[in-house]
Amino acid sequence: MKQPDLKGFVDRYFASIGATGHSDVPGVAHYEIPSGRRSWLNASSLEVTLDPALVERYDNVELLIPGSLLLDRILEDASSRGHHCVARAESGGAPPPAEVLAANLRLRNAKAEIVSEEGLDLPYFLFTFRLTMVTDEKTEFLDQVLVSSRNLSEHSVAELFLEESLALPEQPIEKQERLFEAYYVACGFFEKNVAPAVSACRDSANRRLELETTRIRDYFSGLMREAQESKYPQQAALAVKAYEAEEKKRLEEARLKYSLDAKVRLVSVRTIMVPTVLLTARLTASGVSKEIKVEYDEIGLEIPPLRCEGCSTEMVEVGLCAEGHLVCSKCERVCVVCRRVSCPICGEPSAVAKKCAECKRPLCDRHAVKDEFGLGSYCPDHILACPSCGRNASAAFIARCRRCNQKYCFQCMAARGEKVCATCRAMELAGAGDKDVSSVKSQSTDAAKFSKWRKAVNKRFKIIEGKSLLTRRTFVLDENGVLVYEG
Repeated sequence: MKQPDLKGFVDRYFASIGATGHSDVPGVAHYEIPSGRRSWLNASSLEVTLDPALVERYDNVELLIPGSLLLDRILEDASSRGHHCVARAESGGAPPPAEVLAANLRLRNAKAEIVSEEGLDLPYFLFTFRLTMVTDEKTEFLDQVLVSSRNLSEHSVAELFLEESLALPEQPIEKQERLFEAYYVACGFFEKNVAPAVSACRDSANRRLELETTRIRDYFSGLMREAQESKYPQQAALAVKAYEAEEKKRLEEARLKYSLDAKVRLVSVRTIMVPTVLLTARLTASGVSKEIKVEYDEIGLEIPPLRCEGCSTEMVEVGLCAEGHLVCSKCERVCVVCRRVSCPICGEPSAVAKKCAECKRPLCDRHAVKDEFGLGSYCPDHILACPSCGRNASAAFIARCRRCNQKYCFQCMAARGEKVCATCRAMELAGAGDKDVSSVKSQSTDAAKFSKWRKAVNKRFKIIEGKSLLTRRTFVLDENGVLVYEG
């Protein structure tokens, strides 16, 4: 605020509260404060000045400049008194809340239902800022920021909010502390909005400065070359020195000419009463639910994006984890087996925090199987529970039996060097009437030619071997008695 503007504001303020004033010393004003305002200003009389030098010269003189405690008290008092004009926006028949919620909320793995809804007229503050950028050229940028007084969030500015026809008669100022808070929030949004324009202006000026700098240096380089070719060295040295000084001066002038000078001014603040709907919605997914509160104005019908509880970023598509946290697609972890969803803030044992060492797919604790011979956890597709001993083994610790053609852990194949599993090595005689032998005969046409039988059983398979005078064959039944291999 410029000094003349500040003096006029202070004079009008003291006049409005009925304070009588006079000036005995040039630049210092004396005011008698009415009894009703003394507690607020913490004084019965005040001597004030806008000149810092006068504060040092005279005792008990208060300095009134932006940032001083007294001026802050005066501003707070002045802005909370009187009336102001507001505007009222009419929705003209908004769609049902369920339709608005469905149009704005994209759900990845959940369903939404409305628990409660409330309609009210909510004050919004429309701040208009002007940015003036001066280099060798002048550029102005006008931006408007609409801030909700309830949650201090930014809303899109519809054309309806800019119409003068919305103006209504004055009404009392209420809750001005929200206006101050909204102003600082609006400043942050304005800085974000104009950052690309400021950057573009600075870059353009820097390019022109570079061209101008090159031109100046080329020009003076030519002059100094010509001077150095003179037949008179002493005069040439003086000329070169003069050219260097002039070049330095021109370069500094160019730097100042193309340097960016940016100024921001708050042009206006307008209060707009906007019909607003407050919703409580319940998101439900896989037996877990979470209630969320959202709001939208009936003009723009836009619900602000929800934020991921894992990384705090705005979500385009909303997910719900097994512990009821809102989660974005980047933070979401889905177990490849049971499809359980977790996020970075889920605790044990809910977290899908492990990965298969083979395929790198995420796994929850329940379905991450540890290799009992090596390191790492694996998904069911890349781990084998050895049919013979039952221990879990990954591909590096698995071998296939030469006889029954089934996979076993390396220890159950290691007793002999002939690549035969422990089950096949444990074969015992079986009668022709053995139920497993009968099952093999019923499922294989080649089994009838064998007269002698041996078998062995492990945790998953029944290995039956048929033998005749000239040949033998191995048959494998699974736990359901189905023939899965013969050879």
